[in-house]
Amino acid sequence: MSVRSSPSAPAADGGVRVPQEALKASAAVDERIDFVREQAFTCLRLKTDKWNRFIAAEENLRLLLDFLDKGGQERLVLCTGPGGTLHAGHGQSPAPWKTKLLCILKKGTLKVSKSNFRRELWLGEVSGQPLEQVPVLIAEVLVSLLVNARNHGGWPRVVSEDISRHIEQLKSRVITLWGRAEGRTLLPLPLCIERSELEDTLLSPGDWPVDRTMVYSIETMVIQWTHQIWDILKKDSSQALLQGDNPGPNVEIEFWVTQKDNLLGIQRQIQNPKVEKIMEILKRIKSSYYASFSDIIQKVNQAVQEAVDIELHLRPLKKHISSLEERSFTHMEALMAPLFHTLCLIWSRSRHYCVPGRMVVLLEEFCNLLIDKAFAYLIPEELFKMELEEGMERVQQTIHVIKSFKRTFHQHREKIGQYYRDGDEVRPWDFPSGLVFQRTDCILERLLMIEELFASALDFLKLEKIELGGSRGKILSDMVYSMNDEFHDSWRILRESKYDPLDYTKKDFLADYTRFVGQNKDFDQRLGTVLNLAFQHSRGLESAFKLLQIFGGLLDRPRINELFAPNYATLLRMFEEETNCCQQILDRQREKLQNGHAGLGKNMPAVAGSLKWSQELRDRVLSSRSNLSHLTHMPLGSSEAEQVLRKCERLLEVLEQHDEEVYSSWTEGLEELCHAHLQEPLLALNQETGLFQVNFNPALTSVLREVKYLSMLKYHNIPKAALNLYSKKETLYMYTQTLSLVTQWYNRLQSTILEVELRLVEREMDGTRRQLQPALEGLAWSQDDLWGYIQRTRELVQGVASRVQRSKANVEALQELMAGFSHAPFITRKSSRSSNLLLMGDVKESVRRKYALITSTGEQIHRLVQENQVLLGADPDSPEWKAYTEYVDRMVLQGLVSAVRCSLLYFIENTDPALRIAPLFEVQMVLNGSDMTFKPPLDITKKDNFYDIIDKMVDQIFKMASYIPRVAQHNQKETYQPDIDDMAELAELSQTVRSRARGAVARVKEFQSSFASYRYLWTDDRGEFMRQFLLYGHVLSAEEAELYADYELTKNPPKLENFKEQICLFESLYLKVSKFEDKKIFCGWCQVDIKPFKVSLMNVIKKWSWMFKEHLLNHVNNSVQELATFIQETDKGLSKKVSDGDYAGLVDIMGHLMAIRDRQITTDQHFKPLKSTADLLKTYGQQLPEKVYTQLEELPEKWKNLKKVAFTVKHEVAPLQSNEVSVIRRKCVRFEIKQHEFREQFRTEIIFRIDVDDPYKLIDKTNRAVVQLETEMRKLQETAALFEVSFPDYKQLRQCRSDIILVKSVWDMVIFVKVTISL
Repeated sequence: MSVRSSPSAPAADGGVRVPQEALKASAAVDERIDFVREQAFTCLRLKTDKWNRFIAAEENLRLLLDFLDKGGQERLVLCTGPGGTLHAGHGQSPAPWKTKLLCILKKGTLKVSKSNFRRELWLGEVSGQPLEQVPVLIAEVLVSLLVNARNHGGWPRVVSEDISRHIEQLKSRVITLWGRAEGRTLLPLPLCIERSELEDTLLSPGDWPVDRTMVYSIETMVIQWTHQIWDILKKDSSQALLQGDNPGPNVEIEFWVTQKDNLLGIQRQIQNPKVEKIMEILKRIKSSYYASFSDIIQKVNQAVQEAVDIELHLRPLKKHISSLEERSFTHMEALMAPLFHTLCLIWSRSRHYCVPGRMVVLLEEFCNLLIDKAFAYLIPEELFKMELEEGMERVQQTIHVIKSFKRTFHQHREKIGQYYRDGDEVRPWDFPSGLVFQRTDCILERLLMIEELFASALDFLKLEKIELGGSRGKILSDMVYSMNDEFHDSWRILRESKYDPLDYTKKDFLADYTRFVGQNKDFDQRLGTVLNLAFQHSRGLESAFKLLQIFGGLLDRPRINELFAPNYATLLRMFEEETNCCQQILDRQREKLQNGHAGLGKNMPAVAGSLKWSQELRDRVLSSRSNLSHLTHMPLGSSEAEQVLRKCERLLEVLEQHDEEVYSSWTEGLEELCHAHLQEPLLALNQETGLFQVNFNPALTSVLREVKYLSMLKYHNIPKAALNLYSKKETLYMYTQTLSLVTQWYNRLQSTILEVELRLVEREMDGTRRQLQPALEGLAWSQDDLWGYIQRTRELVQGVASRVQRSKANVEALQELMAGFSHAPFITRKSSRSSNLLLMGDVKESVRRKYALITSTGEQIHRLVQENQVLLGADPDSPEWKAYTEYVDRMVLQGLVSAVRCSLLYFIENTDPALRIAPLFEVQMVLNGSDMTFKPPLDITKKDNFYDIIDKMVDQIFKMASYIPRVAQHNQKETYQPDIDDMAELAELSQTVRSRARGAVARVKEFQSSFASYRYLWTDDRGEFMRQFLLYGHVLSAEEAELYADYELTKNPPKLENFKEQICLFESLYLKVSKFEDKKIFCGWCQVDIKPFKVSLMNVIKKWSWMFKEHLLNHVNNSVQELATFIQETDKGLSKKVSDGDYAGLVDIMGHLMAIRDRQITTDQHFKPLKSTADLLKTYGQQLPEKVYTQLEELPEKWKNLKKVAFTVKHEVAPLQSNEVSVIRRKCVRFEIKQHEFREQFRTEIIFRIDVDDPYKLIDKTNRAVVQLETEMRKLQETAALFEVSFPDYKQLRQCRSDIILVKSVWDMVIFVKVTISL
């Protein structure tokens, strides 16, 4: 390291946080920072932008300034990082990058001055590879300085030799350490060899070394070389395995690559000429180390040959290892054969690797690679947390791959001789395979255990899907569910386990495995018991088969199958009983078939149904036989089983014979039947009703159905006659369906047409009957040209029928339109409202919608009538059409009458008290200002009163008839209104509604008068009431009011009891009013809503009550606050000290004393009433602020203390008060003289003369002089009262004031008279 002195930079004050702006400003002018920057540029090849970015960071700038300005920090290290960025530190930890370092050291521990910093700093450079620099430093610096004999002048020889020996040891150790750091073995040379020539080492004639020190140094170094070389030669690639690690094959290859390079390096160093010099010296001096070191050199040469050979032959394995590492675990099997092929070639070709120990190590490492890949694939810690199917698949795949690896090993082990050349000695793989697969076998054992657990888990997972039936099904199902819950709990323990189940060195998994296997055995026993019980309670063979299907693969578990095995004989017996039962069913069916009562398939014809029935019976037998044969452990080879199966075959043969008999009986005479019925006419006529029907014989329909279902049952030998008929099924179906429609249209038309409609379409009906006549006589089903006739007939009948039916539909639509409002009241309640009342505000909108509906209905009616005229082809002027319109007209009138009647009856029913229906109308009683009114008004003189509203509704109901124009226009009436108005029944109903409305109004007005006693509450003036109450303690009566007009009454302010009496009066009145009912019903249908009036009245009462409470609240608050303020200010004023001559201070003190004296009596008696008032307010729920209650408790004591203070102060200022009293009396005497003089002057004023031109101006001037003197008198009077001095009555001044008033009155009269005279 090169060192030179240099300076540094300033820092912020210690312990004080300096803002970043101040730091930057300080650094910008600091020469020490500039010096550090220049050194960084020079040593580290730093760029300007990197320095600017470094110094812009506050932490970097603070680090520099702290180093320069604070003590305790001896060094600073700068280095460059990735991208050329600059970094700084104190050198406590090594730099993370191998780069050059700039070290800055202080000569002392104090701060670096700004003036002499170049002499206070040391700079040094350290290489990024210090181990490379240290040997050079030792060789070029330390050795040159300390070993040079010219520098040992004056040293003892022992010291000189000792220093040289230590320097040599240091150099040797550093070189050795450097070699180890780089993975090489470096043999350090003795200093004497490095610094001397060969002739310096020649021996003397007497065979004694010239320099024993040199010989000692050489022999010492040879011993060290021997140890170093032996350490390398003793290295073995199996060392990692012996230490308990699990290395992969790459470690083996890397070991031999490293070993080869290391040995080659040692060989090159040994062949160095300087080492040859050493060997020559050892040989000449006959050193004992010569022979051993020569042997070491031979061993190195042999080891080099061995390492080169092994590295060369192992090199092809890199490709295989890379493929194994890159390939997914599930696809590794394909790589195993090529791998072992290569290993066999290495074994047979390498001279030095064909040793069992080395091959075992390599195979173990490949096993480790395989296991690592397996672990990565399985994820052992997550293995039991996977889905069972996925976990099972991964475990099985892993087992397969491992077994495949072992199998490939054994295959190549057997054929190892094939890899040797002819004549070569074959070396077999005779080492035990257990050495290779020791760890693999342990892992494989664990995997087989895990596979067993997963297989059991998959079996027992089926338990949650098992639901058993039968008489004991619930009990057995609960047992299964209990086992399922136990299994899930046990499996949950495995899922939640934290250990690695493949770690065979730990026993945690084995404990869980043992427990799980024991539990599985218990489950097998219990499940076998449940299965037996469920089988014993099965209701039949089908139930038993379903039970076995439910248990499924669980029957393959050995213990369960062993427990269930005795039931197979029972199952065979049940199958035999099922076969016998099916035989009996067949016998009964054949007997019924002979009697004509055979059971058939649902909705099927006789023959096909019988065949379908036998097919179902056959499927039943075959299904049972199939289920029996699919049972894996069923002993079907026994004699009993064979006998039962033969019985089943005989039953199937009888079924086939039965089907043949049924089918043959159906085909006999089928052709003649089809031919006879196809010759019949198309239609038949009922002479009594005149209605037509399709004449297609049911026997033909039966044949068609039989052929259809037989085809579905896959029968192929159907008779030709039936097939020919079935081939025409689409045509016949089209004929029959079309003729069926034609007959339906005609029959419906014939049955439903009215007389008025028949007269309009009579000619078309005759033409239709003529068209249908050929189908009754000459046309038969066997003819081929029927479709044209059928189409023409259909079009003719459909045309007439559709037009008549559309006209009828229009009439029905007309009736529906009328029904839309004729059966519903014109005005109704809104049921969606909670009150269910007929609200006045909704009536107008409801009427508008109803009128719009009626108008729209009228327009639609006329459109429908016009459409019928077109449909029926009628002449508007013909008698037939006029008769038709009169028919429609009567229909419309009847609808309107029904609508009016319905609406009036709705009102009558809802206003009938006897029916006790919910009220129909509601009237609100409200307090409007100073008057009690109703909404709507009840007074018939007012607009929109209640009676007028109801009367208007009745008129609107009648008026609906005027919104539909007349259909029969030839009757000379435009609307139906005259007919409605002339109906006596409707008029009588309307009068009933109106009379009930008048009665209800009278009853409500009578009820209104019951509230007269409360009228004063909303008519009287509360302010005037309160004023009289505060003056006289009560409200003046009428007699007192008359007296009050003449003279003043005696005032009697109210007491607290009076307030309480008034509040109680209004509170009780409030309670009474609150109990009023909210609504009252009159005549059973008119409801008066009293709540608005009640709420308003209660609010008014509350205002009366609150008026008194508010007064008391304000009184207490103001009194307490005023007294508290007075005590505080007075106590503060009395605390001031008054000195002699301080008149202002004395006046202030006397003012406070007078204030206390004036209110002493009232205040002493004031506290108890205030507390009583607060308690009274609390009883009425009126809480004063918490501060007021606190003051009520504290103020009496404060008042007493203030009086004591006042008494003390009064005695203290008594002398000063006495002096001031004398002064005040003198001022009073002087003012007495002054007012006498002013009186004399006042009497001579010009205002008392009659010849004054502007008297008011002079009066104002004189008044100002009097006011000035009165002001002076008041001040003097206040001062006298303050110091308790009796004040004289200045009568002259008072007389002056009286005279001014009188002279003003005189001049007012004079001016008034003059002005009056002048006018």
